[in-house]
Amino acid sequence: MSLSLRKSCIVLAIVVAVAFIYGLVGCSRAESEDLIMGLKDMPRP
Repeated sequence: MSLSLRKSCIVLAIVVAVAFIYGLVGCSRAESEDLIMGLKDMPRP
């Protein structure tokens, strides 16, 4: 019981960490895409 409980806690921690990292990467990727689109929309000299 203790072993399976520990294993499920580890899995839960990994899932939370992956979701947190994925959220950070998604936010930064959206910001960089907005920046790139803004640069593309700028008129060329």
